[in-house]
Amino acid sequence: MNNIIYAFLITIFSGFSTLLGLIPLFLNIKSKLFLKLTMLLASITMIYVSITNLLPSAINTLNNYYSYSKTIIFISLSFILGNLIASLLDKKVNINDNKIYKVGIVTALGLIIHNLLEGIATFITTSHNIVLGLKLAIAIALHNIPEGLSIAIPIYYGSKNKLKALLITSLAGIAEIIGAILSYFLLKNILNELSLALLYSLIAGIMLYIALYELLPNLKDF
Repeated sequence: MNNIIYAFLITIFSGFSTLLGLIPLFLNIKSKLFLKLTMLLASITMIYVSITNLLPSAINTLNNYYSYSKTIIFISLSFILGNLIASLLDKKVNINDNKIYKVGIVTALGLIIHNLLEGIATFITTSHNIVLGLKLAIAIALHNIPEGLSIAIPIYYGSKNKLKALLITSLAGIAEIIGAILSYFLLKNILNELSLALLYSLIAGIMLYIALYELLPNLKDF
């Protein structure tokens, strides 16, 4: 079995780990305290991944090519662009004052973009180094679970519809597989570590916006 097949299989594994966030729905856990704890866990996960993984990876990569000052400028611009994208998503989603449901939709949109990039990164990494790709996929899978929760729980609480929560959470997981497919057919000769570094900082901007402006401020309303 060649590396490309392994790369697809490992990316599928990391993508569908998002669906583990659906488990509480099918256990019929309906406590508001559980909802708040879930949102808090998702916020902490997004902040942690952005600050300890995405931004440092981007900075370390760009430092290999540019001076520290240029690196900070590039990272800052990309990060700000991520914030603007998340802000636009936030403003475009207007769902009749249903704050819980809106949080789920905005989070889902942000994480679909995020998971698309993760799928690209996992596929490219695994196609070059299976062991490193597997380690990356396991790390991604572990934080995909609370991210899946952050989509499924507010959408279910806001709509009272398990099928809708299942479908939207599944889209976030499938985004990683789409990232792998794009990498194989379209992006393998375009993407390099420089462009990936800038994308990492953009995704960090999106995730921090969701955590700091959507999830945490709305905890009191859940």
